[in-house]
Amino acid sequence: MANGMYVAASGTVSRLAQMEVLAQNLAHARTPGFKRSAVSFHEVMDQERGDRPVDADKGFVQADEPSARLEEGPLVQTNNPMDIALSGPAFLRVETSAGERLTRNGRLMMGPDGALRTQTGLPVLDAQGSRIHLPIDRVPEVDPDGTIRSGELRIGQLGLARVDLAGTLDRDSAGLFIPPSEPSSAPGEVTVMQGFVEESNTPTVQMMTELIEVQRHYETLHQVISTYREMDQTAAALPR
Repeated sequence: MANGMYVAASGTVSRLAQMEVLAQNLAHARTPGFKRSAVSFHEVMDQERGDRPVDADKGFVQADEPSARLEEGPLVQTNNPMDIALSGPAFLRVETSAGERLTRNGRLMMGPDGALRTQTGLPVLDAQGSRIHLPIDRVPEVDPDGTIRSGELRIGQLGLARVDLAGTLDRDSAGLFIPPSEPSSAPGEVTVMQGFVEESNTPTVQMMTELIEVQRHYETLHQVISTYREMDQTAAALPR
């Protein structure tokens, strides 16, 4: 069998992984605070080839693990006092059964126990890592530095984890971000904006265009595999 078939097969697997990531980005294009992912590729060395110069017929490719793009999405005013948007290099800290996680989805609510929670029910943490409890009879006010007030009463301060938005973070199985092992010293001012939400940073039109291009490339590689298979079948049928 021609080595080109294996090369094309490695390309189809990589393009399939890229299509899955693009589809996931588009599925969350309307999710507040969602951070899109991107896939990069690298050549896989042929064990028989070792470090010899690249042979075009053996340019195997493999998709890397998707990496999150953390740049800010557009901020939209909602006038809902329970909506929070962050402007600057920081994420909200939330509590999960697996430990602390980070999110930019600032659509919040007050739980039955009075705790400030995400829309999925995760408690939002304060600067000391504790839950934030709101008075049930008053609408909270949030200062630009994250301080939460109810009238003259200071309730607490949002726990903000500083993150380099030019870098990346690992996601957990729920799509939340795992805090970095080392605190970030990313420069830039962080401002908390009440009555706003941050939209997904997925450029919808660009993602759709890229998805179409990847699908076409995937179909072309499938055609290449079919061509190599026909060549092998023809060669096998030749008299010896």
